[in-house]
Amino acid sequence: MSKKILIFATHDYGGAGESAYRITKAILKLDYNAKLIVKHKSKSDSTVLQVSEEYQPASIPTRIYNKIAAKFNKEQKTGELILDSNYCFFNTNEAHTSISSSSLLKALPFNPDIILLAWVTGFVNTELALTLQKHTGAQVYWIMTDMAPITGGCHYAWDCNGYTLDCSNCPAILTETYKDRARKNLLIKKNNIEAGNIKVIAGSGWTHNQAQNSSLFRNQKFISTINGLIDFSVFNNANRNIAKQVFNIAKNSKVIFSGATYTGEKRKGISFLVQSLQHLYHLQTDEEKGRIKILVAGNQLNENEYVKQIPFDIIPIDFIKDDRLLSLAYQAADVFICPSVEDSGPMMVNEALACGTPVVGFEMGLLYNMVQNGVNGFKVPLADATALASAINEVISLSESEFLSYSTNAIKMVEEHASLESLKKVMSQLENNIN
Repeated sequence: MSKKILIFATHDYGGAGESAYRITKAILKLDYNAKLIVKHKSKSDSTVLQVSEEYQPASIPTRIYNKIAAKFNKEQKTGELILDSNYCFFNTNEAHTSISSSSLLKALPFNPDIILLAWVTGFVNTELALTLQKHTGAQVYWIMTDMAPITGGCHYAWDCNGYTLDCSNCPAILTETYKDRARKNLLIKKNNIEAGNIKVIAGSGWTHNQAQNSSLFRNQKFISTINGLIDFSVFNNANRNIAKQVFNIAKNSKVIFSGATYTGEKRKGISFLVQSLQHLYHLQTDEEKGRIKILVAGNQLNENEYVKQIPFDIIPIDFIKDDRLLSLAYQAADVFICPSVEDSGPMMVNEALACGTPVVGFEMGLLYNMVQNGVNGFKVPLADATALASAINEVISLSESEFLSYSTNAIKMVEEHASLESLKKVMSQLENNIN
């Protein structure tokens, strides 16, 4: 009889929510009985179930980052908790549950063998995770889509190593009277994780290292890794020969593709992207400058002050919600740039590689283990815009045969580490580790 799997996520949309949805659909393909349980549902798919809340708690910040500033400004005026938004410190009180345990338990469609927690901020905290474990007897695994599972509240720790100790004197908390909040949160997590034997799953080689160094999971004997799953029926290189035409780009153009949706977030590194393209501009002859096109996906790009500073011809495309159109954008590109300086992903790295497009970016997140220098792209030292420019130049200067080699290697990397077959191996590991 196939194992029963429940996956929990705050949303079924957005980067982390979409990742949870893809994992759920992939697990179903492996003949498991699986459902995705969310707090906020957008998809008309019976695989996704929404919790019916019995009461509406005070709101907790989630992925909608542009609302954070207003919230913080209000807190500053009232003398409440003030946070440095760069850390994305959303889990402000681990002792507070955002929904009732009865609501959560009523949503269970069956008694699972395995529970996977994806991005669950503002939905399932460790207290509720412990409740789920006790009620079902399932082994609970928490997937590191970012650093939330291993910290006292932040999703990105930057240079802070507090999560390897006890999260005391948290730099993300600016209000002195609340400085101890992260330490208390981490202690609550520790107690609940130990009581429920909750384990962690890394979301990349980068987060695997973070989990191994964390105070919460450093004693876990084996940490599986799910490098973000790719659906090859959508993300592939089947239409590379016509992809540039779709975006009205000349065939002999060199296309550099990047996203510019969350340009207000320091961690996404848009300033480094612009600096690198400015450096790249000076490395080109006049003829080469004319052939280079910058394909940028995002919202209101014509008004974006960062985008205006890019010296090459810009081809703006609105934020792409259709994955098949996004796949064509990757295939139209000669290189995909990921300028993130603090990230656990992003998923776009794997999507680009699956489409046979070399990836260049800073050494962190998915680039850490999915990109190999001189093989399927380049990863350069963090925040080094000059090195990033040189790496971009290296890729767009490849001969046709060299590019084909990079492209083939890119696809192979995803097949080995972020495909349905790789998930099959992970699920086998999880089953073998059920106590």
